[in-house]
Amino acid sequence: MKIKTGKIRKLDKTVKGMTLSAGIALKNGFYTETIWILSEIIEERLRKVIVITEKMKPGAASGIEQHIKKVKLLLSKEHNASLKEHFPFTLVSSLRSWKNNRNTMMKDMLAMHVSSERKQRIANQGIAVLKELDKVYKHYKLAAYVQPKHEDYLPEIQVSEQPVIIETIAPQT
Repeated sequence: MKIKTGKIRKLDKTVKGMTLSAGIALKNGFYTETIWILSEIIEERLRKVIVITEKMKPGAASGIEQHIKKVKLLLSKEHNASLKEHFPFTLVSSLRSWKNNRNTMMKDMLAMHVSSERKQRIANQGIAVLKELDKVYKHYKLAAYVQPKHEDYLPEIQVSEQPVIIETIAPQT
């Protein structure tokens, strides 16, 4: 008898793939997994905001807390007007608040049973924060990467008042 084997699906580490995974986990009641996937997505979005602003990648050992601190620092600097315009400071505080709730829940899981309703509430808060972050990130990315119109950089064409004389050389026979 021949045993059928299916293809092993690779983990999709893109934000779109992780968002789909978080939605499936939330729908099936896996709230802890949803929270961790949302943490990963939020961390990735914050990392990309830092990369766009500073034009360099943050260290590999930096996590969501370090990214939140870095974005807060970038918001306090004067030369980041575009970031200040698109990234509200209240979003930083809501990200930090959600992260602290997540950490508290994970610590409580070690000592006692954490209710499914609490996990679901934190997962839903994470989704709300992620939606806000995605909206801000898309507007900021668009503002940072959109190049000015081509016509703005064309030099003025100098037009001469004298007529153009075209000289032709006739073949010699």
